[in-house]
Amino acid sequence: MPVEPSNLRKRTCTEFGSEAAAATDPERDEKIWLDDGNTVIIAEKTAFRVHRSVLSLHSEVFRDLFTVPPSASEETLEGCPVVRVSDTADDMRHVLWDLYSGRTTLVGSGRQADFDVVAALLRLAHKYQITNVREDALFKIKALYAFETLAHGKLESHPLLSYKPEDAFQVVQLAHLTGAVSLLPVVLCLSCTCGVFDHPTTVIDCLSVYKIPDDHSYIKCLTQEDVFRCLAARPGLLQATMEVFSDTFGGAIDDDCSNEDSCRHTVYRAMQECLFEVPLDIDCFSS
Repeated sequence: MPVEPSNLRKRTCTEFGSEAAAATDPERDEKIWLDDGNTVIIAEKTAFRVHRSVLSLHSEVFRDLFTVPPSASEETLEGCPVVRVSDTADDMRHVLWDLYSGRTTLVGSGRQADFDVVAALLRLAHKYQITNVREDALFKIKALYAFETLAHGKLESHPLLSYKPEDAFQVVQLAHLTGAVSLLPVVLCLSCTCGVFDHPTTVIDCLSVYKIPDDHSYIKCLTQEDVFRCLAARPGLLQATMEVFSDTFGGAIDDDCSNEDSCRHTVYRAMQECLFEVPLDIDCFSS
């Protein structure tokens, strides 16, 4: 069911251009300010001059918005009607540039896309019902966060998308937002085995007082249900990991080893690296 962005609206401003409003006049965006544009979008303190027809072509939300007849007191900037949005200027710039550049951010560029840019495109494409951009962004995210990718070993950057461990938390949030539930088993497993959950009291303190340290700010992407699901799943994940660990390293040093001390050191380093690896057959939803 389509979701109408509650904070997308045309505003009237009888004082626009007065001395009181001049202090907060937006600045033209250096990248998206088209002289022949007929609509101005303002995000934060940045103004984007664009074409109503382009937005209407791609976005159902903007198409519906522009059917509303303008009022006599409608806010304008350089003769163009103004639409104020609650999005960040960076996010709005990303989605507008993608529309005007022929979706080259996500399709046909041949380059690895930055995860933060793709996440911004997915958020706004979902909000403004830009179907093609939404599907393109989900395709890249699903290519990285897939069982098949993880099965080849430790998750690293994909040719289509950059990777940081904390990105998984944001993907959980995006999966909930967009209804892409097929992403959740992988990204919840990655989130639940993140180092922050090695200290559950820290997580609970963050949730109880709503003060999350900057180095753990990514945990804000999880709902309370997700957090408690991770805390509940940790013992089962650890048990399964230890079973794999025991099967792999439970035997004695092989007789073919020519230097026992060196072999023991190598085994010890391997034990350290794989102790907290997650078995792929664990279902994070089972908790």
